Amino acid sequence: MWSYENEKVAHLIKLSKFHSHFYYLSVIKKFKEFIDFSIFDGTEALVAVPMYKKDLQIRGYNQSVIIAKILSKISKVPVAYDLIEKVKQTKPQVGLKRQERLNNLKNVFVLNKKAKTLKKVLIVDDVVTTSSTINECAKLLLDVNIESNFFALAAET
Repeated sequence: MWSYENEKVAHLIKLSKFHSHFYYLSVIKKFKEFIDFSIFDGTEALVAVPMYKKDLQIRGYNQSVIIAKILSKISKVPVAYDLIEKVKQTKPQVGLKRQERLNNLKNVFVLNKKAKTLKKVLIVDDVVTTSSTINECAKLLLDVNIESNFFALAAET
């Protein structure tokens, strides 16, 4: 995981997330020797943090899905595309204060019924700042006894 405070890392993620330069995310393949592959142990599926349908239509892609697809090729763990759904539109997390980020994502995700057949998944996101997104997804999974771990391309420290 890279530091989001690094200007080059932040720039790469912003280009891939907001300017359709998602091909930059393939850099993950070049750095796969730095990935701790133990995070995939026992993992049955990769779950990309979902976007709200209208936001996805506007952007045209979900960068977390792209990251999950790349990780799937590296790890041979399949991507579960519709395991978690974002059912409410929220403000973008960028620029929100910590408490606002935590409140912004309360009760916006729902779990697909297919999830209950799984024991362990890996939640995939692009950037972790307050962990509010990952935590909300993990709570859903934990409620039905699914163990989860997470992978993020970068973190704010």
